[in-house]
Amino acid sequence: MKTSKGGSSCSRPKKARAIPRTWQQKFLANLRRCPVPTQALVAAGVNPSTGYRLRQKDPAFARAWQEAMRIGIARAESAAWHRATDGWLRPVYQGGTKVGNVREFDTKLLMFVLSARLKRYRQRGDITLTIKDRAKQLALAHGLTEADAAELVEVAERIARGDEKA
Repeated sequence: MKTSKGGSSCSRPKKARAIPRTWQQKFLANLRRCPVPTQALVAAGVNPSTGYRLRQKDPAFARAWQEAMRIGIARAESAAWHRATDGWLRPVYQGGTKVGNVREFDTKLLMFVLSARLKRYRQRGDITLTIKDRAKQLALAHGLTEADAAELVEVAERIARGDEKA
């Protein structure tokens, strides 16, 4: 069968051209700025599956990827900390005219940062209760017996405590 360009639609695909190694450096720089690998790969002009395959095959690239992620996450955590503790200036307008600024702080963000770093700020009890209640609701809604519902709740509680993998 002929295509509109005169070639055959059944012909062998052209051999993929080799991707220049320069994309790796661009990707790693992107990853240090924003630790989201797929986004960093796309921004570097690379299909994400190419990056993930190379990471599996090339230990040096895997180590560089891991280090770039560490730096990117540290930068994000630092930015979150500063936004939560130092705040930012929000302009105040009156009658369409800027009359000053108000310093805003993100207390929810501060709680997230603290809970990630310090165990005493984590709210595991609330999460366990939520999981327990939801597990029981789901079990009963799907026609499980009280005994099965109790077993499901027990598993949910172990997962919430970290005693068992989900």
